[in-house]
Amino acid sequence: MTTSPAHDQRITQMNFASVYLHYVKKFRKKDKQKKNYIPQLNG
Repeated sequence: MTTSPAHDQRITQMNFASVYLHYVKKFRKKDKQKKNYIPQLNG
């Protein structure tokens, strides 16, 4: 993957807290989808 210098600079300036919150939100969303999917498999 090739990136531009502007993109690299933007990524390095992001603080960990903002990235972490997005990661947690994504994980919870995927976890809910799995919980909803598993009962459908069992009948």
